[in-house]
Amino acid sequence: MQLKQNKRPEAINLILTVFALLAVAAMTLVISRVDRANNLYPFSEPLFCLSEDWELTDSGGNVSKITLPCALRYGTDGNYTLQTVLPQDSGVISSPALQFYSNYTDVKIYLDDVQLLAFPHEPPRCAGGPGNTWQFVRLPADFAGRTLKIELHCQLGGNLSYAVKAPLLGAKATMLNDALTESVAYLTVSACMMVLAIMLLAMYFFLRRRLDLNSATLFLALFAAVFAAYVFCESSYAKMCVPNGHALYFCTFMLLAAMPSPLIGFFGSDLGPRGRRISSVFSLACIASLLIQMLLHFTGTANLRKMLPVTHLAILASMAMIAFCTLTADPERAPNAKRKLLSGIPMLIGGCLDILLLALGRPSFNNSVWLVSGVTLFVLFQFGTFLSTYFTLHRRAIEAELLRNMAFRDLLTGIANRNAYEQRLKELGSAPVPDGLCCIIADINNLKYINDTYGHRVGDSAIQTAGEVLNRMIPDRGRAFRTGGDEFVALLEGMSEDAAQSLAEAIKGEAARRGENLAIPLTLAVGSGCYEESDGNIQDFIRRVDSRMYESKRRMKGSLAPERL
Repeated sequence: MQLKQNKRPEAINLILTVFALLAVAAMTLVISRVDRANNLYPFSEPLFCLSEDWELTDSGGNVSKITLPCALRYGTDGNYTLQTVLPQDSGVISSPALQFYSNYTDVKIYLDDVQLLAFPHEPPRCAGGPGNTWQFVRLPADFAGRTLKIELHCQLGGNLSYAVKAPLLGAKATMLNDALTESVAYLTVSACMMVLAIMLLAMYFFLRRRLDLNSATLFLALFAAVFAAYVFCESSYAKMCVPNGHALYFCTFMLLAAMPSPLIGFFGSDLGPRGRRISSVFSLACIASLLIQMLLHFTGTANLRKMLPVTHLAILASMAMIAFCTLTADPERAPNAKRKLLSGIPMLIGGCLDILLLALGRPSFNNSVWLVSGVTLFVLFQFGTFLSTYFTLHRRAIEAELLRNMAFRDLLTGIANRNAYEQRLKELGSAPVPDGLCCIIADINNLKYINDTYGHRVGDSAIQTAGEVLNRMIPDRGRAFRTGGDEFVALLEGMSEDAAQSLAEAIKGEAARRGENLAIPLTLAVGSGCYEESDGNIQDFIRRVDSRMYESKRRMKGSLAPERL
């Protein structure tokens, strides 16, 4: 019998479709940023984006008109002043506030020369302090028409770009809602990646032996978890809601620096001994780089932003090493290595784009948008591959169970067949005989007469009925077998000789009653007995019971009419 090949379960298609749609929607929201200068986002009160009519003054006294957002270059001494007049037609705002964002700058905010904010509030304890300045400033009720001035001092110096967003004017609750809307893409990706990481970890620890999983699954789960945390830290909502800017700044850079290690382990798990040794060296180097950056940061020696090229170099070197080891790997020893390498192309392209934009001084306000897009596609592909492998193995297990049932189950009666009977006899013969082992052997009388008189279909019905009777009346600690055309055997445990004989008589009576209901002469010759030490072995025991069945058949021939035999 040829098994029908099942298609990939619909569960895989459903899961992959949901995650793909979430990823596409999230990335679309990030890439296609809404022009907030021309749109209002009402939550409870109006929200205004102060993007136009700004005057920028550097420390040299040079004044220029600009539109925010923009990226500032380090000037004469890294000091800038932004100034504008707050709008008169701002409407009624019950609790007015100003939201301001820039990165790697010290900030002072004034309203008509009255200082409202000075950040940082105290000298930074670590190198460079927090990376992102995202502040809420309370404004007086009569703010309309007054002059807003923002003084910026670039923390890092050098030829870096300093991103400055357009300030938002409105109620704080409205701004938080706006930030949540803006961050829904990153938060969605972060949540999806964390769910995938938890699922992979659970599958690895609970299905590792069943599916013969290697360490690649564990490394992919760790990579997805680190990536999920990184994406959350990169979201605007996290930057607004986490009060400790130092901690968030530190976590963002450390998570980025930590990502290469599990990624190397994931790719290296399918390589040969030489490739695994090389990948281990690179993984240790990435871990060492992470620890050194932490040490330099906390001692105030170097700023994490300035050490970012080191992290980028480690990531690019790791990717180059992975590509080299994969392309030179033996296809027979590493059949999946090249497929894995191809799946990493979106991640490679996304990472290189973000690094290139940052090097050219043209970063977006979500510097990692392309990396997040590429890594999301990579993880989704790998998770889909894992699910496909799991369901393939699950389908094969079901097919193997079906084949086993076909090999050990009688198709006509549904009870165990001769193969299962012989296997059970071998098991009984190779182990101590169970207590109360009994056997009932039954044979349909005159099956040839039934076939010749009523037809083979009725004969098959007689066999099915006999099998149903045995299967229904045999207790839980027993099993019925069809061992031949009209022969049946039941092996039971924990029974006495009298109980086995009573059961045999009950089977005979039930079969005769069912035969009368079917209007066919269905009678059974039945022999029963329990194992005795004098039997010697299982085969001798079965032969003794079989002889009792034939003795019963001979007795029945003398007492029944020929058509009932």
